[in-house]
Amino acid sequence: MVAANSRTPLYQQVAHSLEEQILTGAMVPGDKLPSERELCQQYGVSQITVRRALRELAHDERVYSQHGLGWFVGDAPAGDELTRDRVSLATDAMAWPADALAVALATTLRDEPVALELDAWPAEGRPGPLGDGGGVMLYCVAGDREEGLARRSQLEAAGARVLTVGLQLEDEPSSGVYLDVGAASRAVTEHLLATGRVRLAYLGAGPDSAIGHQAYWPFAETLWAAVLEVPLEYVLDSGHEGCRRRLAGLLGTIDRPDGIVCATVEDVVAALSAIYAGGLRCPDQVALVCLADGALLTAVTPTITGCQFDVDELASKVAASARRLLAGEGSDVQRVAGRLVPRSSSVT
Repeated sequence: MVAANSRTPLYQQVAHSLEEQILTGAMVPGDKLPSERELCQQYGVSQITVRRALRELAHDERVYSQHGLGWFVGDAPAGDELTRDRVSLATDAMAWPADALAVALATTLRDEPVALELDAWPAEGRPGPLGDGGGVMLYCVAGDREEGLARRSQLEAAGARVLTVGLQLEDEPSSGVYLDVGAASRAVTEHLLATGRVRLAYLGAGPDSAIGHQAYWPFAETLWAAVLEVPLEYVLDSGHEGCRRRLAGLLGTIDRPDGIVCATVEDVVAALSAIYAGGLRCPDQVALVCLADGALLTAVTPTITGCQFDVDELASKVAASARRLLAGEGSDVQRVAGRLVPRSSSVT
C-alpha cells in the first residue's frame, strides 16, 4: 500500500517501490510484472495511477511493455549499477524556478548513475534513504524565509546532505546555487531610471519572503543611491489582502508612479490590469519591468521588459555541486546571473 497522506504523489510512490525491487534484484531483466489490476490491488490505487507509474519507469528504461502480454523488467541502462546515488529535489511549490529546474536537471542527470526524485515537500519520515549519507537533497526555496530556514534545518536534522537552490535564504549563505535576483532587481530599476522615470513603485512579495527580500531591497537601495525616495505607498506587497485595491488607488492619483518594478509574472498581470482599468497607457504613462521572464511576457501587449535566467546553467551548476556532495566534498556559493531584455513596456 502507499501512503495516501504523503505529499509525494501516489504514482511516484508506486514507481519508487517497483524501481527499488528492480535495483535490489527482487525483479531481474525479463521478469514479468504483476498485471495492472494486481498492482492496483497491491498498492490500493487506481489504474490511472499505476499506468502513470509504469510510464515513468518506461521513460527511465526500467520496464517495457509488450502488446497483449503485459509489462516486463528491462535491461539495466548503460552505466547503471545495482544501487544508484539518489538526488531528491524538494520544493515548497512546484512553480518557477522549481518546475523549470526539475526539467533541466532531469536532462542533465539522465546519462548518469543518479536517480532523481521529486517531492512537493518531503513527507513526515523523509528523507528516508537520503538520511543514510547515500544521497543529496536539493531544496528549492519558493516561499517564506523563516519557514524555509526551518524546513532546511529539519532536513539536515534528519541526516540529509542539503543543497539550497533557486532563492537564497540567508544574506550571506555558506553554500548553495542561486538565481541572482538582487542583481536582476538592480538592473531593471537602473533601466527605468535611464529611461527618465523617477517615481518608481515596487509590486511583489514582501521582504519577509525569500524572493521579496532579494527583490525589494536592491530596488530601494538603487533609488536611494540616485537620491530618490521610496514612499511607503509605492511599496505594494502582493501577498497582502487589498494589494490590488491599493494599486488601483495609487494609479488614480496625480503623483502616480511612472514606472513599476514587478517581482513575478503574476505581478505583471496584476499591474497591467490596473493600468488598463485606470484608463492609462503603458509605457507612455506607466512603464513596467519584471525580474523574471517567460513566454507570457512576450505574448501580451505591450511586451514586457524582463530579466532572463539561464535555467540550463542553473541545472548544470546544481548537478556539479550535487556530484561534489555525493563524493564527500564540500559545496560553495554559486550564482546564476540574469540578462536584461528590454521590450516595449519600458521603451517609448
